[in-house]
Amino acid sequence: MHKHNFTLIEILVSVTIIAILAGMLIGGLNYASKRADTAKTQAILEEFQMALDAFKHDKGYYPPSSSEHNIVFSDTSGFQLQLAQPFDFHKNNKPYIEMQPGTLQDAWGNDIMYQCPGAHNQQGYDLRSYGPDGNPNTTDDLTNWKQN
Repeated sequence: MHKHNFTLIEILVSVTIIAILAGMLIGGLNYASKRADTAKTQAILEEFQMALDAFKHDKGYYPPSSSEHNIVFSDTSGFQLQLAQPFDFHKNNKPYIEMQPGTLQDAWGNDIMYQCPGAHNQQGYDLRSYGPDGNPNTTDDLTNWKQN
């Protein structure tokens, strides 16, 4: 009985095929991770928009970004959108939005920016995440004034 050994070319072809498949897998996982981070940030922006819209429905205006009204970022109780007045809660006496501490950041750990009145939405507000690169005014920014 003759024993067949692998040739060097057969081994190299096998290793090359395994490397190509591993590269495709890693690339696919990286792409899926980026898409998940973008979807998470978009969901945070949408939840924030719903809270702001509920606030406007109750109070008749969006909270200005700098005035006696404020948006409170609290490390102990999470994020709450509220007025700096005693009647600062939703009509059902609950905060407009409740999030765990530190979650008013995008999926990449950057703060989400709020401006009212907005530079792009002058009758409303601007919301912006600087995206994965963390730099303003780049193509990866997520905003409420352009299609993402």
